[in-house]
Amino acid sequence: MKIEYVPELDAYRVGNLITTDREFAEKFLRMAEELAKAGQMALDIPEPKSRQVFADCVKRK
Repeated sequence: MKIEYVPELDAYRVGNLITTDREFAEKFLRMAEELAKAGQMALDIPEPKSRQVFADCVKRK
């Protein structure tokens, strides 16, 4: 994602957000990047052992 200036509206666009405040657009972009990073870190967490054992049992049957 990046900040785009839209001259027709005299505003800035970040994804689906449109605002006239450049500073707010920059903060929004940083927040979105941090959320994306946190989401990726959450995906990197391995599943609990009990779920893995259950999945193995289901595969065997």
